[in-house]
Amino acid sequence: MKRQMFYSLALILAAHIIACAQESAPAPLAQCPALSVDCPTDISDGKSAPSTFSARLTGANPEAKLIFNWTVSSGVIETGQGTQTIKVIGAGDSLTATLEVQGLPQGCPNMFSCSMFSCPAPLARRFDSYGNLDFRDEKARLSNFALELSNSHSVQGYLIAYGIKADRQGKTQARLE
Repeated sequence: MKRQMFYSLALILAAHIIACAQESAPAPLAQCPALSVDCPTDISDGKSAPSTFSARLTGANPEAKLIFNWTVSSGVIETGQGTQTIKVIGAGDSLTATLEVQGLPQGCPNMFSCSMFSCPAPLARRFDSYGNLDFRDEKARLSNFALELSNSHSVQGYLIAYGIKADRQGKTQARLE
């Protein structure tokens, strides 16, 4: 009799463990669509054409009622609020456009952003200029130029030589090389 009771308890306990395991297993997530935000190449200064941001959405349910809500860190949304594409004017030196999409399946990411920064044109400055010098003086000036380049990792140097075509003996080209 004791054996029969043990088996009965074991079966009840095993059935209870299986039922709990089935209840706690997470439900599979719905297939999430792929969404990204494309940044423009230039920030609008308010005088030229506006900056255009676009959302690319693939794999979404065509019957889903999606709502597109854009916010920008600077500037003004000129057109497109509520759509997949906006145009922003007067953004300044940096701009982040954030898109929140409502209506995607539960558990899917719904916020996306794109940031851009304007980089001012580099300033060019003349480091040195000289005419026909003896070799030691020219070497000293070129060494100073090389030292300036090595101290500033964000600069680029150019050597410009005039008179190469007028020099029939090739001395200017040889000195430049």
